[in-house]
Amino acid sequence: GLLIAFCLIAALSSIPICALASPPRSETHEVTQSPQKNNQTMLNFRYVRDPSVKSLLEEAAASFRLGNFKKALAQAEQAFEISKRQPDALQTAEIAAAVGKVHLVTGDFEKAKGVLSEALELAIDAQSEEVQADVLTSLALPLSVGGQHQQAKELGLRAVTLARKTGSLRVLSRALSSLGNAQTNLGELEAAERNLDEALRIAET
Repeated sequence: GLLIAFCLIAALSSIPICALASPPRSETHEVTQSPQKNNQTMLNFRYVRDPSVKSLLEEAAASFRLGNFKKALAQAEQAFEISKRQPDALQTAEIAAAVGKVHLVTGDFEKAKGVLSEALELAIDAQSEEVQADVLTSLALPLSVGGQHQQAKELGLRAVTLARKTGSLRVLSRALSSLGNAQTNLGELEAAERNLDEALRIAET
């Protein structure tokens, strides 16, 4: 319900505050940002070059910040369809990743997995380890919610490895948070604590 939605928003940003469906941790982190502020960090478009696509995505990001996820999804999907007709795999991968994130927040995990899998293939084609790490982190979320914690951990490990290579602190913080949540759910509390603490330190900088 509301707790799962709140955790999804936090995990899709870079705020490590929830271990989805987890047993108690030895310590808990306080929430340092509101869901509305978290929303501002979730849809990022560093590699979008087409002005018309960028305008649509800015509108989608504004709708998302206001919590109008249905409108945000329609705008992001429109941008995605336009971008797919252009020879820019990196731009299209980043947009697909955003569409997948909105599907996750609305709870449509099947559609999210389909779009995110496409985003991952595009990011690999574009040789972007940053977008690959971001997508792998998003793909881990429905696994965690579905109780597939070992698989979520494996994706988290891959995401953290890639994110460290890119130097993107935003992506690294998300990946560490995802990995820490999966480790918490598996009872690997010491490793989880290290990763969640690092994610929180990065998020607070």
